[in-house]
Amino acid sequence: MRNKKGQMEIFGLVIIVMLITLGMFIIIRFVVFSDEEETLKGYTQTQSAANFLSTLRRTTTDCNEMSIEQLIQTCAVNPFKTCPDGSKICPYLEEQVEYLLENTLVAWGNKSFYFKADIPAYDINITNKDCTRDDPGNLRQEFIPTQMGIITTELKICDK
Repeated sequence: MRNKKGQMEIFGLVIIVMLITLGMFIIIRFVVFSDEEETLKGYTQTQSAANFLSTLRRTTTDCNEMSIEQLIQTCAVNPFKTCPDGSKICPYLEEQVEYLLENTLVAWGNKSFYFKADIPAYDINITNKDCTRDDPGNLRQEFIPTQMGIITTELKICDK
């Protein structure tokens, strides 16, 4: 009886080792032979979005020489404030962001994008060619502190 019990235990261990080995082969197959071009494309889009958002925040505008970040902060605190040319600060901010997105991302060869700034009094949603927050890809976010709380800005570069 003792030999049969020992043989069954060894047989069980052999099956476990075989299952683990099979699992490792499957994992290695997907990791090693994954589509590198798609991985690189996703990484490039994510980095482009992160770099663009960071640069966008620091871009200076003609409205009192304020940066986009300062315009967002001002729009959150006082949405009725105006620029020297008489335009209201929130619509001016949206126009500037849209202009920069269209003339930068599209010029870089990106077909479509999604941008959002969650400003309490004035939400900014800019999309190009039906790119949405839910489309595949990595959404990049940056947070801007204001007196009204944290404003979240989001950018996604899509493949459409």
